[in-house]
Amino acid sequence: MALLSVKLGGESIVDSGSGVIRITQEWVSTYYSKEACAADARLPKKGTQHPNYQGVVVDSVAFGKESDGAITPTVLYSNDRSFEIVQNTRATISTKARPGQSIKQVQVYIPGFVLAEKMVPTGNVQSLTEFWDELPPGATHLTENRPFLTLTVIVPAITAQQQAQIISQINKVHLLTGPFGGNLKYEFYPPSSFPEDATRDRITYYWLHDPGTPATQSSNQVFAYPPVIPNSGGLMRKPFHRFIVRNGVGTDADEHPFPPTFYQEPFAFEELGGINYLDHWQILPGIVP
Repeated sequence: MALLSVKLGGESIVDSGSGVIRITQEWVSTYYSKEACAADARLPKKGTQHPNYQGVVVDSVAFGKESDGAITPTVLYSNDRSFEIVQNTRATISTKARPGQSIKQVQVYIPGFVLAEKMVPTGNVQSLTEFWDELPPGATHLTENRPFLTLTVIVPAITAQQQAQIISQINKVHLLTGPFGGNLKYEFYPPSSFPEDATRDRITYYWLHDPGTPATQSSNQVFAYPPVIPNSGGLMRKPFHRFIVRNGVGTDADEHPFPPTFYQEPFAFEELGGINYLDHWQILPGIVP
């Protein structure tokens, strides 16, 4: 029998405090067909109540795909139909449509080093040498809670040109306004889509916000951390960037080794090759400003 179970740590719960509860539940499977995965009795169906929350039911189920082709279901629960499918036969959605909102936990690598000593053989003797030793993963991998948006639409069967438009937006940064409300930048994730019927497709879009990482440590003679970015409001990691570390070369006047140098590279792009992508969410099938 194929594997199908809730991903460890894959459930995100948002309680508004006013009675509205939204739950995003990520699953893993060894299915390679969305249809076969959806048919498995273990996967909650629309209208199924959450086992731990009275009145919170499945609004919809989205299907993604791992790099090896394995299907990854995401079960979307709420008690206010937040994740209900938006029926849409004109390839547009009403500006009154509200996307699903939840919180996604993301691990972020923030490098840190401590000045340490080790014995190094020099000829026939051992000499004490200083070096910068990276802190253990528990101190360099931080968990951040970020706003996560989903929007599911039903549209006329997408064309090859529309599919290419969707693919072109993956890992691009969108400034979501219009039907989304707010005015924040989000990274566009690979969406999931499959036939709804003979003439329509169901598409679920995903976006994740990244506000950057505030500085919590400062470098000194013993520890080395990424510095605060000038004019950033106290950030040490830029939004939609990851760190690259290069070893320091040489020593200072007191024979201490120079600390590592921290660089940042983008993993999502709001501009690339002279193209600005901030408003390109508007070209996605089923969405209009």
